[in-house]
Amino acid sequence: MKKLSLFLTLLAIALFAQAETIQHVYHFSQPIVSERDGYQQIGFQGCLPNGTVGEPTLPWQSISLMLPQGQEAVAVNVAFSDFMELEGSFNLYPYQRPRPISNEEEIPFAKNEALYRSGSVYPAQSFSSVNTQYLNGVAFAFGGFTPVRYVPSTGKVSYARTVTVTIETAMSRDDHSRKLWLTPENEQSIKRLAQNANMLGTYTHRNRAIGGYDMLVITAEEWVPRFGEYLNLYNGGSRPTRANP
Repeated sequence: MKKLSLFLTLLAIALFAQAETIQHVYHFSQPIVSERDGYQQIGFQGCLPNGTVGEPTLPWQSISLMLPQGQEAVAVNVAFSDFMELEGSFNLYPYQRPRPISNEEEIPFAKNEALYRSGSVYPAQSFSSVNTQYLNGVAFAFGGFTPVRYVPSTGKVSYARTVTVTIETAMSRDDHSRKLWLTPENEQSIKRLAQNANMLGTYTHRNRAIGGYDMLVITAEEWVPRFGEYLNLYNGGSRPTRANP
């Protein structure tokens, strides 16, 4: 029993030692106010309007943060600060159920009247949980938050000018090292997706090339000439290829 307890303790220490945190700060300024059907909408550059059907539409900022190699996201903390209140009173547009263009059926206008009479700050939950996804073996934490606070009964709107997102990570339960492939094209895609592109510099590059070739075709000698068109296709791009008899 003592040996089992010691083993579990050592295992917990090892896992804790491999845990990390990453932090990213978002800044918001110059909110965009637009009119829609007698209501107003608040937006910020880089945010998308989102919400629960019938409740106020708010701008949501996506979280797309690259994680350390071999780690996965286990928790997120979002700290809002430096609030600014907008002048005036706002009647924010209720979020409506998306309708496909091909659907011509009339959908009733949705509005949660009880919520719009409420004096409580909306939303009660201003950020989502995060989940880990992978692109070419590189781990990302995805989630979202809104910097806006709204009191429906008074129409008062405020927003956080600074939002700090802290993500706690732990050693990944699955080994994704074999999927890691950092070609120049893949690196550009990863950097476009990441809001902390500098994290990519901490990854250990895995070279898949064989003798300077990304792809090696092994075939019978008499078949080599028939691969000419195939080789020209790949060699004309960014994937050097050679056929060996």
